[in-house]
Amino acid sequence: MREKRAKSSAIMGREKMTDIVEDGHLTIPLYHGTSTIFIESILKHGLAGLNPIKEWDVISFARCVLSLCETHLSYSDLYQLRNASFRAMTEQKVNHFNWQHGDTYLSPADSTAIRYAVNSQYGSELLSYTIDFLKELLRMKVPGVRDDLYNKYTHIFNLIDVHSAPVLIKITDVPIQALSGENGSDPLEAINSIRKLYADQADIADTLVQQFNFRLTKAIHKKQINIWIINVTRYDPIFPEYKLYEIKID
Repeated sequence: MREKRAKSSAIMGREKMTDIVEDGHLTIPLYHGTSTIFIESILKHGLAGLNPIKEWDVISFARCVLSLCETHLSYSDLYQLRNASFRAMTEQKVNHFNWQHGDTYLSPADSTAIRYAVNSQYGSELLSYTIDFLKELLRMKVPGVRDDLYNKYTHIFNLIDVHSAPVLIKITDVPIQALSGENGSDPLEAINSIRKLYADQADIADTLVQQFNFRLTKAIHKKQINIWIINVTRYDPIFPEYKLYEIKID
């Protein structure tokens, strides 16, 4: 692995911007934040080749965990601080925030992907919230957790003690046909807005594009991606300090 400094321009490597679409493909890279937990699957099946949230039935598990928390942990600080967000995730709500999980989301801003990865210990916001609440249930020795729930979702319990690190993935030459908007809409709406930003406000466009996200609807082969381990040197939920170490992909 080799070290890279954490600057968007160094990662993106863009020179003068022309158009962001050419022959049906984006000329700008998109980024995804996740965890080392999923690297093996990504290299084997491609990015979005498998859906671990669906494969592991995480949403059903999260709903079981939330129900137990409502009964046994409603007084706890964790529940008071985070239950509203956790409940929205289990209900897969889309309001002024997108609480839907399972799809692979991409951003034109590497800072967005890095922030997501750094704040999601298990590579997924839903999975991370669920395991945090699960740990509290285990700590409080809530009945039914170590036996019934464990026997049904052993594969998720096994993640509790996994040592993982945040990961940044850069995807190049993404076909527009492999994308939808963040809420499932036509991706051209966001693409046209991003195009306008680079045309009209090129000096700050890299910052402004943080407001846009896409869903990846088709798997991307490993030949189109670069992967970096994110080494956080000072944690901050919004502006973490870090260094990037690239993983060589065979």
